[in-house]
Formats: sequence, structure tokens, C-alpha cells
Amino acid sequence: MAVEVCVKAAVGAPDVLGDCPFSQRVLLTLDEKEIPYQVKLIDVSNKPEWFLEISPEGKVPVINFGDGEWTPDSDVITQLLEEKYPEPSLVTPPEFAAVCVPLPSSCSLHPPSVRLSRSFLVVCFVAVKHRKTCLVWRKTL
Repeated sequence: MAVEVCVKAAVGAPDVLGDCPFSQRVLLTLDEKEIPYQVKLIDVSNKPEWFLEISPEGKVPVINFGDGEWTPDSDVITQLLEEKYPEPSLVTPPEFAAVCVPLPSSCSLHPPSVRLSRSFLVVCFVAVKHRKTCLVWRKTL
């Protein structure tokens, strides 16, 4: 069974990915590691009953690795993804653990620099429309 992940849908558009940076972080991790997955968009203002059964607190994202267990929390999920799928590694090398780096001008983050921590996936907080540009930046850092 493929990996399943429940993430926030856009407000007023239940078929569009929402603006939750935690959900985006998990999706970007899955994409970067080229892990096949099935996404389920959750309208957080009108959570379906089946979702509340797998996530009693009603929080997104949650992930199922095919074993029937649903795991919440983007920090926990990305760590599990790193453990289960170690290549390519998205762990921040120690020499970059507290480095402040500029983002390319094509990214609309303010201020135009971010502090790297935990992983290079600081780009997860960037709007999805900027994803390609920022992923290229991450790879060329």
C-alpha cells in the first residue's frame, strides 16, 4: 500500500492544497525523496468523520505508511521519512546548522534570509507556487 497523507485544503476550495506550512513541509519532503504517495485534502473547517477517527485532535498533517497507523505532527513525520527513506538525506549538515543564508530574489519571503535548522527544507514555508525556484536554491546551496 502506498503512503497516504492528509493535509489541509484551501479555504473555500476543498480540491486545492491549502496554506498550511506543516502540510507543505511533509509534501515537499515526500517529493524531494521521490516517495509515491496519495494525498487527501481535508477541509479543516468541516472535518469529515472518517478523518476525526484517524486524527482525534483533528490536526493536519497526518501520514499512514501502509500499516494502518496514522502519525501526526510534521516534525515527527519528516523524521520518520528520513529514517525510513534515508536517501537522499535532507538532514542539515552540522556546519550549516546555524547559518543565515540569503534566498534568491525570485522568492517572496520577508526578510530575504532564513535560518537553517533541522533540515534544508526551510523552503516548506514558501508558497507552493515558488517551490521549484526554492528547491533549486536548496540544491545549489
